[in-house]
Amino acid sequence: MLELIALICALLLIGWIPTEASKVINGWVNKRFKGDHAAFLKAYRKQLTFLVWAGPVFFVLMGGIALVSFSDGGDTLNGVIKLASAVAWGIDGWVAHLWRGKLDAAIASGSIPSTAKPAA
Repeated sequence: MLELIALICALLLIGWIPTEASKVINGWVNKRFKGDHAAFLKAYRKQLTFLVWAGPVFFVLMGGIALVSFSDGGDTLNGVIKLASAVAWGIDGWVAHLWRGKLDAAIASGSIPSTAKPAA
């Protein structure tokens, strides 16, 4: 059951990262964030950096657990879900890396608005 939850979370992140990162690049700031726009960009970049590292770590861990599951001759479906979860977390790390690069490029070029757009 936990493997299925990890898979669902990883699949949701694959779509969530590009959606939210593009909003941040366009000047969006979370209304609950206490601080200025520059501090939000720094905190968001830190969050993406965490995902860049967490994705491969979960990829390796879940992949290893899946290999153990397959070698034990246990439930094949459970092993497939673990393997799919490992691949999805690896893709999450890759997507976070791509969008962190886009965020860095936007910051370097100065194309991100200096003041936050009001939250809709």
